[in-house]
Amino acid sequence: MLERRTRMEKIKAAAYCRVSTDKEVQDGSYELQVAYYTDLINADPDMELAGIYGDKGRSGLSAKKRPGLQRLMNDCRAGKINRIYTKSIARFARNMAECAEMVRELGDLGVNIIFEEQELNSQDEQSRLILNIFSAIAQQESYSISQHAKMAHEQH
Repeated sequence: MLERRTRMEKIKAAAYCRVSTDKEVQDGSYELQVAYYTDLINADPDMELAGIYGDKGRSGLSAKKRPGLQRLMNDCRAGKINRIYTKSIARFARNMAECAEMVRELGDLGVNIIFEEQELNSQDEQSRLILNIFSAIAQQESYSISQHAKMAHEQH
């Protein structure tokens, strides 16, 4: 399904930003993402900024534990957004089932997601297949990081 809008309407674009660790927050990663997406959307005359959503210092494993993502999803359900920009699949979701479910729901709502790092567009059929593969990899990577952190904590 294509983004919901008429020819004359601007694309209601939003961004989702997330950093999972205090180190990333300290390095300014979150603020850089916010500034980048604000500038990107405001620079395009065909788009209007619908909002910048995010979660600082939050794990990507469960969408339910990320209030910024929940607010974004609710605003999409309310028809306030037609396009979402995010840095990567891993920033958006690390749980494969949740990622696939959110992408499917957003697609049904006419909301397109642009995953910049992987150059994927959720409206493209081939991108959706690749997205499923990448989300599985992101889930495994997150599990591995979690296991390493757990082992390191147990050794101390």
